[in-house]
Amino acid sequence: MTDTQPTDDALREQYAAAIRPTMLIGLQGAELDGRGGTQRINEWADWIATAVAAVRDKEVEALRDALGAVARVRDLHQAWDADPGSCAHCHDSYGTPLPYPCPTALALDPQEQLSARLTEYASKDIANGEPS
Repeated sequence: MTDTQPTDDALREQYAAAIRPTMLIGLQGAELDGRGGTQRINEWADWIATAVAAVRDKEVEALRDALGAVARVRDLHQAWDADPGSCAHCHDSYGTPLPYPCPTALALDPQEQLSARLTEYASKDIANGEPS
């Protein structure tokens, strides 16, 4: 869990804060016995479900926004067709393209990072005349 993700306690409090004010008003002087009470309890349960779903929908929207941002960054950091082996976005202070996968691509894709490390180790073995 990162620093930007709420803890379970923080999420519970967020849900409670969405529900508590209306529940407190709704419970004052409420008759909970018999058919009327059952109907009232069912109405509250429906309202709670709606309130929790609204909070959840905001969380899902935030997650979709974050995943969209990651996808846009990933789209920038692709292998460059015009210069094979280079990142299409990254360059050093002299304007020379950085090798692909660049540090950003590696950070976004652990599988890419593993593949890059294996390739690096294999190339070192070959350069040293050792079998890979």
